[in-house]
Amino acid sequence: MLAAVGGVNAQTQRVHQGHVEAGTLVASDHAPFWLRANQYGTVPLRNPVFRLGAGLHADYRPADSSGIRPKTDWGYGLGVVLNAGVTNQLLLPEAYVKGRLGAFELYAGRRREVVGLVDTLLTSGSYIWSGNALPIPKVQIAVPEFTAVPFTNGVLSFIGNFAHGWFENAGRLVKGSYLHQKQLYLRLGKPSWRFRLFGGANHLVIWGGESNLIPSNFAVNGRLPSGIEYYPDVVLGLRNSNAYLN
Repeated sequence: MLAAVGGVNAQTQRVHQGHVEAGTLVASDHAPFWLRANQYGTVPLRNPVFRLGAGLHADYRPADSSGIRPKTDWGYGLGVVLNAGVTNQLLLPEAYVKGRLGAFELYAGRRREVVGLVDTLLTSGSYIWSGNALPIPKVQIAVPEFTAVPFTNGVLSFIGNFAHGWFENAGRLVKGSYLHQKQLYLRLGKPSWRFRLFGGANHLVIWGGESNLIPSNFAVNGRLPSGIEYYPDVVLGLRNSNAYLN
């Protein structure tokens, strides 16, 4: 069962949308893979369960009749899922606020997203960023839409992001670890051209944290290098020899 509500502010043309859904999953033991794929970790492995979900979000205001949209804008998203039965869970798959200034976007929180160039209908999602787990809380600055590089007349465009995230501790052997994430993709060719070339790269690093299972030559009293002084090496993909014990 699915219900949706929405409202429009006549002055800002901002659309606030909400949804409520309820259902039941029944299986002999484990839920089939295709019922769990790309659900961002909200469908439990063990069945049967009763599911109840609700959400509310607002995107950026749409462009006007001339194709011009506001240079500054904001939005938000909130989603809650309750699973009750063999598996009992109260999940928060989305909770974020975002703002836009021209081509740049800043957001903070947990948000469903697709990273890189990928067919969003492809099996379990992209290789670098799957849709099979709860999103990681992050702070991110990005250029989320292809934007022309100055002085190229629109022939060369780019998208990219730079983010810092926090891994949750539940069920993890290493606790208190961070995520560093960045990407840059280029497009050669105008949107109207029949043939265009795309290329880019993703860089993700799990760093910091502590665990009593980490060998002593990589950690001090079980703690990995986590200070801000190591952050440049994380960003640049370098090994800081001072971060390890000899």
